[in-house]
Amino acid sequence: MQMPTLVTERLVVRRFELDDLDACQPILGDAGDPVTVEKRRDWLRWTVDNYVQLEALHQPPYGDRAIALRSDGTLIG
Repeated sequence: MQMPTLVTERLVVRRFELDDLDACQPILGDAGDPVTVEKRRDWLRWTVDNYVQLEALHQPPYGDRAIALRSDGTLIG
């Protein structure tokens, strides 16, 4: 079972993609304990791989999701 993409009038809630790395850093960064780009890349790779592994195990789709503006695809959360 694949994680569905949800679309509203203004937003798209979708799977993260490896290409989201640059947009993730300022959104998901923590001012108290800054995360390096390398650690964020590892997290993003793990997140994307998790989608694939859950599908292979026939598990329900759960996990982190990206929130983007529908109008231009800008990642906002």
